Amino acid sequence: MINLFKPYMIDKKYYLQYLTKMHKNLWFANFGPLYNQFKNKLAHFFNVDSDYIELFSSGTSALVSAIKAISAPKKNIA
Repeated sequence: MINLFKPYMIDKKYYLQYLTKMHKNLWFANFGPLYNQFKNKLAHFFNVDSDYIELFSSGTSALVSAIKAISAPKKNIA
């Protein structure tokens, strides 16, 4: 087999603290404490409310959600 590329992985010392927090919280899925922490940090960075930030597991799921959002019928807010 010919390898075309070698994946780049950051050193584990950079993400071990997060794995430790996940293990301590026993929360290994979405919407846990680290999810909310990351979402809040992004909101602060972009200077927006965290309600305007959403996280996705892949670019494809983000694009599908965006397409569905713009093609959904508009609601009357009155």
